[in-house]
Amino acid sequence: TASQSTPTTTAGSAVSLKSDAQVTDGNAATRATPYLRFTVPALAAGESISAANLSLQVTNATTNGPAIWRTATTWTEGTMTWNTGQPARSGTAAVGNFGSMAVGRVSTPVSGITAAGAVSFQLYADAIDGLDFASRENTTAGNRPQLNLTIRTGGTTTPDTTAPPAPTVNPATGTYTTAQSVTMADAEAGAVIRYTVGTGTTVPADPTAASPQYTAAVNVGSSQVIKAAAFDAAGNRSAITQRNYTISTAPTGGTRTVVLNPVADVTASQLTPTTVAGSAASLKVDQEATDGNAATRATSYLRFTVPALAAGESISAANLSLQVTNATTNGPAIWRTATTWNEATMTWNTGQPARSGTAAVGNFGAMAAGRIGTPVSGITAAGDVSFQLYAEAIDGLDFASRENTTATNRPQLTVTIRTP
Repeated sequence: TASQSTPTTTAGSAVSLKSDAQVTDGNAATRATPYLRFTVPALAAGESISAANLSLQVTNATTNGPAIWRTATTWTEGTMTWNTGQPARSGTAAVGNFGSMAVGRVSTPVSGITAAGAVSFQLYADAIDGLDFASRENTTAGNRPQLNLTIRTGGTTTPDTTAPPAPTVNPATGTYTTAQSVTMADAEAGAVIRYTVGTGTTVPADPTAASPQYTAAVNVGSSQVIKAAAFDAAGNRSAITQRNYTISTAPTGGTRTVVLNPVADVTASQLTPTTVAGSAASLKVDQEATDGNAATRATSYLRFTVPALAAGESISAANLSLQVTNATTNGPAIWRTATTWNEATMTWNTGQPARSGTAAVGNFGAMAAGRIGTPVSGITAAGDVSFQLYAEAIDGLDFASRENTTATNRPQLTVTIRTP
């Protein structure tokens, strides 16, 4: 990686690489650009390269992955810095482009590879939503970057037109009185599962190669319709698996669930201590928004209103869920706070509420891109409930706010109520 933030540093032996238009958000002079070089082996007589695919093991996801450019091949990883040794581009157009990239193995086609020899790529960020991925020095060989070549032999070849089997999706279609953890799997090795979600009884569109990739269990806290399909390396799509989940009120003597949207949410940013961000479409939690600078913490607050309970009812459980857009390997701790803060006026310097209690009421672990939920304790009555999301790591988390234009992406507090 050549890093504009540290322009004289050589990073050729690092176990990870980074692509970001602005490593420090708002500072255009902090670009990070990685380079990869592969050696295509000699081809046998009559063989030709018919396709190529670049795949990476993503450790910090992005909603808009980098463009892929061919470059000169004579650079040296042991000496390159931002200031010296970056190779010139070859050609006038990108040869590939990553879109949304979840945590895990992500791949995309690259064009223009026609012969044996060295091939060099520049991964040039299109957005400030940074991407981190394992390098060739990573200790786990299966995590290293790969260039997969399809070589047409001298004889007649038959392209792969066989679709993978339809994915399994569990649990089965049905009516449930509690939130469900939905898992997916496919019998074909290497197949990628992508899925779409419809709110309530709305049936979503069929998944495409651009739909969200399944990387971890999907939390279903309200009625939804899910469609899933598997895609193989040749682009063949399996049959669609559909599941219809109804999360409904339990009968008398059981439980019912209530899904709440926030009535207020805001990020307080130490990096911009006088800025009000209550109307932003996303929220951020980070111990150091600028890595290495402990005075750049970002802390988010959420407030919900728990409705009145009927006579004899009690709250037996609660779950906070977020739509993650930039994943983290260590999610924030969840603290209860005073409820009288104002999202329209709060900044880092003014208006942050005091914590309630001496211990966190929940904690997120590793959080992949998508809907992620975790239990929270101590909610026992109706009224306002306020949470502080306090980062425990410098691996920042970004998630949709209540102002997000897609209603299903907004934060949710799912309350399980025991009926009399």
